[in-house]
Amino acid sequence: MDSTILKTKNKEPLILLLAKNEFTVLERRIYWLILNQIEQGFNIDQNLFQNKVFQIPLSALKETNVKRLKETAEKLMSRKVKYESDDDEKFDHIIPFPEVRYDGKKGYIEVYMYARVVPYFMELKRGYSEYELYAALSLVSEYAQRLYTLLSRWKDTGIWFNVSIEEFKVLMGAEGYNDFFNLKKRVIEIAQKEINDKTDILFEIEYIKTGRNFTHLTFRIVTKEKQRLIDAHDNVLQEMESVSKLNIGQVMAQVNLLLVTQYNFSTNQQRKIINDPKILQLFIEEDSKITHGIRGEIKNKTAYMATILGFSKKKVGLK
Repeated sequence: MDSTILKTKNKEPLILLLAKNEFTVLERRIYWLILNQIEQGFNIDQNLFQNKVFQIPLSALKETNVKRLKETAEKLMSRKVKYESDDDEKFDHIIPFPEVRYDGKKGYIEVYMYARVVPYFMELKRGYSEYELYAALSLVSEYAQRLYTLLSRWKDTGIWFNVSIEEFKVLMGAEGYNDFFNLKKRVIEIAQKEINDKTDILFEIEYIKTGRNFTHLTFRIVTKEKQRLIDAHDNVLQEMESVSKLNIGQVMAQVNLLLVTQYNFSTNQQRKIINDPKILQLFIEEDSKITHGIRGEIKNKTAYMATILGFSKKKVGLK
């Protein structure tokens, strides 16, 4: 159903994120697309909780096998989500999608949710993980799906610290991996490669030993945009270091080439750049930052640089 408007980001409440479930890759995509359509918030009025119906566009599921789609729709009705209290003395099961209908001609799967289940999907006051919907939908490994949403919870702080391997296996639905090296090879490394390749985040893992055995994991997470800026700043520093090793003639040759090919300064402005050491240094550094993308998209390099160098009264925010 092409008319369905999807938000670019999902917010998954922690009560669902940390719950146990047995969703397949395709079922989890449906679950994410339902989350995407729900109006969420904090301390939501319980009078708003009512039965809901969602139409999930088949085009968003990245699956063309009709038999598999029908089987998924049927199995989704029996999937349970189990969550526990902090003291492990209480637990509850919910069946979030008790009615599911597949309609290939209309191009969607219709999913029903009863009012009692709705709060688990709507209420954000206990925390949530926010992640890119289309990045999530691109993942084809069940473990990559689970780990991406878990790591996204920590991407603002940049670290998910000292997670016990036993807790990690439960969160990942990988309790059957008793051998650490099988867990590492078949769960962690496969998920890591796919997440790093396809999503908006990158992560590295520190494997921590207690005695002779690996017992904990620490994940260091960075968004690709942040990493791009880190790399860009490193490139600028390296470039400025290289310039510092040139003699004045070589520096002037490079600057003159830039002024002729990249900018449209007046003759008087060009003289100021060349003859004032402070302006010259600033020009070289700012040009490097523009080249490496630190300054973002600049439509008029000359006007921007004129402001930076003090030739224009217009103010520009610097990074």
